[in-house]
Amino acid sequence: MLTILQRIASRTIPLRQVCPIRCLTQAQPKAIVKVSAKSEHTTTTATARDHSFIFDEPKSLGGADKGPSPLEGLLAALAGCEAATTHMVAKRLGVKIDNLEFNIVGEYNPSAFRKMEKDAPSTHFHKVEVEVHYSSSESDERIKDLIHEVERLCPVSALLHAAKTEVISNWIRKG
Repeated sequence: MLTILQRIASRTIPLRQVCPIRCLTQAQPKAIVKVSAKSEHTTTTATARDHSFIFDEPKSLGGADKGPSPLEGLLAALAGCEAATTHMVAKRLGVKIDNLEFNIVGEYNPSAFRKMEKDAPSTHFHKVEVEVHYSSSESDERIKDLIHEVERLCPVSALLHAAKTEVISNWIRKG
């Protein structure tokens, strides 16, 4: 079983299929992402481009429950990022994959918010479990190569890994 880099080196997959020639010869500009937000108590309304969305805490935590919590939003962002990355990488590799469905669970220690002490445990996710159901007629090896590249390239996943979050991914073929 060859990794994608081994397949490129052995020329079983052309490099231009993975990365167009222009990305090999030109420095890529940095991308800028902008979001503005306004908050009232625990409710935050954010705007990105022409889209608005609301984050809030549940009533049990003193919020108005007008939207998902920021942590739920992060998990949703992970699903969206992995879905977009999957489709972009699949197109580059010529892999057909459809009908992605995500179930994501994150674990963190909420006691850090209560303690407010310098030695309190970190408030970020310590563990995130990602379950992805998908449809594809591609071989297991091609799907494995795709998943490897998705996990390597997804920016939201990269943030979780940089925070030393244990990320467990389980991709399950439908049918």
